[in-house]
Amino acid sequence: MNANGMFLPLALGAILLSVGCGEAEQSPARTNECVDLHGRPADVSQEPNYDAEWVHRWSYEDGCHVRKDVIMTREGDGSCGDGQASEIVLGAKEDKRMRDIKIYQRDPDNIYNDTQVSEAFDASVQLPDAAVDTGYQQGDRRLWLVPDVPEFIYVQLSDAIERWPLDPTPPGCA
Repeated sequence: MNANGMFLPLALGAILLSVGCGEAEQSPARTNECVDLHGRPADVSQEPNYDAEWVHRWSYEDGCHVRKDVIMTREGDGSCGDGQASEIVLGAKEDKRMRDIKIYQRDPDNIYNDTQVSEAFDASVQLPDAAVDTGYQQGDRRLWLVPDVPEFIYVQLSDAIERWPLDPTPPGCA
């Protein structure tokens, strides 16, 4: 307790947690909502340093940020696909944080010279009946998965649903 009667560890914890949810300046109540709603820490200040301009964050539909060591998109100038191909990188489970990463490719023009992966991408599909909305979003993108079928992810856009294939041998450039 400090001279003002405040518990410093509690105040510091509220400040750190607020970094991960929606707006940068959120109240502790809103921050606790983010943590309690998703049942996981929202403290993005504890994630590894991903400061490249081509690494992009996802969020939950309520605005809480998802840590980049759980899910991120790599795309744009300077990325492995140099703006012509995209990757969504997923950890196996949020509590394991990237121990079993999976890289899904959007490479319709075969920039990575992997015909099998390039041809498995489909820019217009129907969602499988078993698809589950992950709650992850990025701009107009929403991510869908089919449980126990890791070969593809489904990215819902405002006007289409794309099927992105898992790349079992992703390019070693990133």
